[in-house]
Amino acid sequence: NLFMNAPKPVLLHCQAGADRTGLASALWKLKMNKSSLKEALDQLRTRRGHYEILRPNMKKTVRELHALMIENGNMIEKALENYNV
Repeated sequence: NLFMNAPKPVLLHCQAGADRTGLASALWKLKMNKSSLKEALDQLRTRRGHYEILRPNMKKTVRELHALMIENGNMIEKALENYNV
């Protein structure tokens, strides 16, 4: 698993620090912290630099990946195989 095998601490960064970083942070919350979908989606908020009007499908992506993780026994790798990120 990418998250489990990555050297710690993990630095997540993208150009504006919001969208890809927010997506990776949301997935971290779901997989590593066993957080709720609501807590994961909190990573994609305006106060964190995410502007939904610019990237309207980011939250949808997290919701869909969450559903796939549930279907696949919380295996994020399997969910990502079945999802075109």
